[in-house]
Amino acid sequence: MARQGWSGFTLIEMLVTVAVAAVLLGVAVPNFADFIANNRARTELQSLVMSLQFARSEAVKRGQLVQVSSLDGSNWHAGWRVWLDANGDGSFDAGEELRDGQAFNSAATLVAGNSVGALAFNSQGAVELAAGESISFAYRSNPSKCSRDRNARLTQVGHVSVSALSCS
Repeated sequence: MARQGWSGFTLIEMLVTVAVAAVLLGVAVPNFADFIANNRARTELQSLVMSLQFARSEAVKRGQLVQVSSLDGSNWHAGWRVWLDANGDGSFDAGEELRDGQAFNSAATLVAGNSVGALAFNSQGAVELAAGESISFAYRSNPSKCSRDRNARLTQVGHVSVSALSCS
């Protein structure tokens, strides 16, 4: 008696399909993990850049000195805050915070050159530095991957630029 209308997979067809799916997953999963790590690196450094631009904008808008300070010395990956010294005492007090920069979720580091732990924008939007000086920030991924590493530079006039690390 012949089977009529029965359609299904043979064992060989199913094994071939599973093998093709395994190969595709083997290729896609590492690429997806790399995509996520690259995106995280971009996002973490961009959060600092946006905070610096915000601080500059607020300084000009308010016509007052706006400070950006690391929560852990020159280790900016631990977080930072943008604040306005409302009472003029030179130290952060409750109610003076304008924005908070969260600590990185990854193991990456963000360190300011010359151990800079704080900076200030004046009412003209300039950073209070000596003429011609700039502040550099080194973002380094962990585990180290040169293509994710970036350098950010804040000039005296308050311009922030980001450049990729030269991989040799």
